[in-house]
Amino acid sequence: MTACSPSPIDPTEDCTDAGSQPAGEPGSAEVLLTSSGYVLYADGWMVITAEDEASAANAMRVPLMAPAPPAGDRWQPAYLGSCQLEAVDALAAEELVEGDLGDPIVTDASTTTITYYGGEEPVSSSAYALGSESSDLSRADQQGREVLKALIAALDEATVTGDVLPVETVRVNGEVGEPEPEGWPGPPLAELLGDDGCGELTGQQALDVYEYLGERTHADVGWLRVTVVAPGQSACD
Repeated sequence: MTACSPSPIDPTEDCTDAGSQPAGEPGSAEVLLTSSGYVLYADGWMVITAEDEASAANAMRVPLMAPAPPAGDRWQPAYLGSCQLEAVDALAAEELVEGDLGDPIVTDASTTTITYYGGEEPVSSSAYALGSESSDLSRADQQGREVLKALIAALDEATVTGDVLPVETVRVNGEVGEPEPEGWPGPPLAELLGDDGCGELTGQQALDVYEYLGERTHADVGWLRVTVVAPGQSACD
């Protein structure tokens, strides 16, 4: 079966250096591609999760059984050089396929999703337990998974630069009708979350809520969560 498996893909193998930093700043161009922990813009700017383990291995890790912390990561600026950017764009445009890429027989694994916005319509490709491929997957699913791994590896080549971005816009998610936790600094949850369980805050309110939830645990606030919105993205689509 190994001989029949698709070969690994390296879209940036011909890129000789990291390239130069783009002009402007993250978010000044349209979003080109997203994955968990990565947002790539059409001019080569990126933002990545501001943590030491923000890497391809981290994107494929098995999640812990405990609930995620109430406050998500902030964003760190980074960039791809023009060669890397063109390689990622070309691979995603030509090889990324819409839909799910099979289900390996693995328990308690995460799902990796990459969405490409460079075509006429967005294309989202997802793989459960990426990196734990099994022989029962079709050749098409195996090939699609190699594309995802190659894109993540290329994104992981980004040059990190500048300071962690300030908290300016956040998405707040929670269960509709849940009571407000003690000391809640934001607007009433019924007003903020509406019927969809998602709300947007900006400016000082965004920072206050982010800091408040960052100091608490699941036991304190239940399923109330705050996520920092990357530049150029919407809070609640």
